[in-house]
Amino acid sequence: MDGGRFQLGDTATDGEIINRMGARWFIDKKIDENWSLLANLHWLFWRNQATDLALFHIAGLKFDSDLQGVLTYATESQRFRMGLYEFKYNPDSKNLGEYLLRSEAYPTIVENSQGKDLLAWSFSRVAGFEYGMDYPMFRQTALAYAEQYNTPVNDVSFAYLAAVGPKHAELQAGVALHRQFRFGKPTVTTTLDPALSKYVSDNDLTAQAVKLALRGRLDFGALRGGEPGFTVYSEVALLGLKSDTVYYKKVMQRIPMMAGVDVPTFGFLNTLSLEAEYFKNPYYGRKYAIADNTGSRFSPLPNLNQQDYDPAKLPNYSKDDVKWSLYVHKALNQWLDLKGRVASDHLRLLGWDGDYVSGQPVTKRTGDWYFLARIEFHN
Repeated sequence: MDGGRFQLGDTATDGEIINRMGARWFIDKKIDENWSLLANLHWLFWRNQATDLALFHIAGLKFDSDLQGVLTYATESQRFRMGLYEFKYNPDSKNLGEYLLRSEAYPTIVENSQGKDLLAWSFSRVAGFEYGMDYPMFRQTALAYAEQYNTPVNDVSFAYLAAVGPKHAELQAGVALHRQFRFGKPTVTTTLDPALSKYVSDNDLTAQAVKLALRGRLDFGALRGGEPGFTVYSEVALLGLKSDTVYYKKVMQRIPMMAGVDVPTFGFLNTLSLEAEYFKNPYYGRKYAIADNTGSRFSPLPNLNQQDYDPAKLPNYSKDDVKWSLYVHKALNQWLDLKGRVASDHLRLLGWDGDYVSGQPVTKRTGDWYFLARIEFHN
């Protein structure tokens, strides 16, 4: 059961409360020495007043479900995995980061939660195939997957990650060939006038991109030979190598960077983690609508109001350049956990129909924030 509140500069939604209740059935079955099967079914009831006020006549308690299924073949040092599942390459990230997969280059968008569980650690929802090798001083992962979260869905991408050093002091680099093949629903650009559509065509702007990422971690407790404890970690990415002459001409505006620290509490808490992010993207991270009756509305240009596309008057939105997140977890016993988050991040809420109403982050400014608290029962 989750409960929270938004503290926003927008007086129309300031102080709005979020209520959620869910149940998860989870099984990880070992078939034999090498093969295993994982299934995860998640039911969820929710009401987001902050996105439902304009639809009060149909707003109320919503219901949705979520499903995962993964088949894994693993040996002592190698693994092969296939299915629909949550892929995570940054084991330390609680909320911010995971940029290599959890982002868009054109238009430039950084994601937050990629699922219906708002307090889950950061991950990317993928449908695909994964091959990995794990050795004491070298680890690598190759991934082919279909996009499941951002318009247009089901485009096929590829990623490769390699890490060196022991796990408590490792450095990892990755590259993603984003949206290399189009298998998703045809897109219909309904947001651009003919001149802008011609600009997109003339400059060969598409959602296809090459993304790069670099991350590192240092666990000082494990480094000294003791138990894991005080850990610092960081991640930086370049979202797209292509540039044009107007909208994406500054590469530094496509480089998000984050840093985090896990603080030891000497047994009082299981986890206390603080993360901060700096991303000087001049365009507010508004997503395009997922779909309409004719297809998906989408453009590789930023999602702006029509007058804001004027090259002489491009917006420079800097109020959201800094994001932050504080996460805590306390296990009271073997079946009861307390979790919480206080953050100003990229959280986008689902509306009454399970879709993203505006695609805008709830916290539009660094000073906007929210808190979520959870009581979690399990056996």
